[in-house]
Amino acid sequence: MQLKTLKPYKPSGKLSVSKLIWLPLVSVLGGATIGGIVHFISLLVYLVILFPLAIGFTGGLVTAFGVRLGKVRNPAVAMLFALLTGLTIYGTMNVLAYSRFKQTVAREIEETTGEPFTQGEVNEFIEVFLQEQVSDSGIVGYLKFRAKEGIGFRRRGASFNIGTTGTWIYWAIELALIEAMIVFLASSSARNCFCEQCEQWYDRQRIGSIQPHSSENFLSLLEGGQFNEAGKLVDPSQAVVVSGLELKQENCLSCQDNDVFLNIETAY
Repeated sequence: MQLKTLKPYKPSGKLSVSKLIWLPLVSVLGGATIGGIVHFISLLVYLVILFPLAIGFTGGLVTAFGVRLGKVRNPAVAMLFALLTGLTIYGTMNVLAYSRFKQTVAREIEETTGEPFTQGEVNEFIEVFLQEQVSDSGIVGYLKFRAKEGIGFRRRGASFNIGTTGTWIYWAIELALIEAMIVFLASSSARNCFCEQCEQWYDRQRIGSIQPHSSENFLSLLEGGQFNEAGKLVDPSQAVVVSGLELKQENCLSCQDNDVFLNIETAY
């Protein structure tokens, strides 16, 4: 390992205008797809906290893919579309839930009266019902009605309802968890090394590891500019250390003009 200087990588903040369209497409289409899948899974099972984290992680991977595809080197832009992905996911889940609510109401009306009704008549009935219950209609009225009914949980044989205020708070926390995960992964992707000359992302290759007992010394040598001494502590073997540091080299494969960066990760 040969280093001449040590400086952190900073993304340029630039955008590839011709490829930028990929990010909104991935955010909207990917978000809608994830939201649809989660909705249908939730009809069978939905795990509090675990599912929002899984949704956020999946949405983050999708948005990060859009960032790389669109060659977005601006973390702020990546975060903006990450928020769009999260809102699309959550919005799709609620729109589909509202649609299922209308189907359920239509079926119950027909079973009760024994007479068929048109979808328009059912929709009108639902709108009037929501107006009477929560003084609003459409998807907003549906959400208010769901909040009024509250969310029920069961634990150790006992069930409880968190009420209207608790339901709004729960939804806010759930959405915040999803958005935080997506924003983190998308913005991290936009901060990856990029060759402005070749218009491509850097390649990352493992170059070795630092044993746990040498980690602090290695970092101290790097900070002190003693790169040759630090290089002597690198173990180039292919075995990944259980703890310690993993070293990866990032560089452009198409040219040799740009800086080479050293990526240091903690191994667990």
